[in-house]
Amino acid sequence: MLRNFMMLAVALTPAALVAQSVQAKGQAQTSANVAAGENSLKSETSVEAEIAVARRKQLPEEPIRRRVAEGRAKGASEAQLALAASRVRANLEAAHEAMVRAGRSQPSDEEVDRGAGAIERGYTKAEIEAVVKAAPSDRSLVTAFDVLTRLAARGVTTGKALAQVRSRLEARATDTQLDALVNANASGRAAVG
Repeated sequence: MLRNFMMLAVALTPAALVAQSVQAKGQAQTSANVAAGENSLKSETSVEAEIAVARRKQLPEEPIRRRVAEGRAKGASEAQLALAASRVRANLEAAHEAMVRAGRSQPSDEEVDRGAGAIERGYTKAEIEAVVKAAPSDRSLVTAFDVLTRLAARGVTTGKALAQVRSRLEARATDTQLDALVNANASGRAAVG
């Protein structure tokens, strides 16, 4: 009888192993599907996590939401959206820190947004600080940062753009006079070309 049991066990072992293998494959596939779902969920929550960090640090949330909406409209993946949200939030934080360090204890959301845009265009935190220090404490920095960003977009070096904007701010130029720097640089480039 023991011999029959042993023969039966030997005969059933391959079948049992195949069944275990199929079960293990099924569990592995389920685990992979769950992991993929979690990665997708992590990406989606990463955007929300970046917004939550911005809120906690009292940074404007709208620039992050705007960038994510642009990315979605262009068909970006959730991972790409999370990365974009992270970059925008980091630029907002850097701009805010630079302004506070330069003496603006309560920069407006719009100033922080525009400062972040300048950083995205290649300006450093130190250069943002320099602009803040050159401006009167009661003056909005929105136009100054917009001009820096537009000058960089037109190919003006950050050093040259910064010098021009700081000089105008120190001379107490109006926003219209600051804005004229963009056209002046475009005209100068056309004349040189």
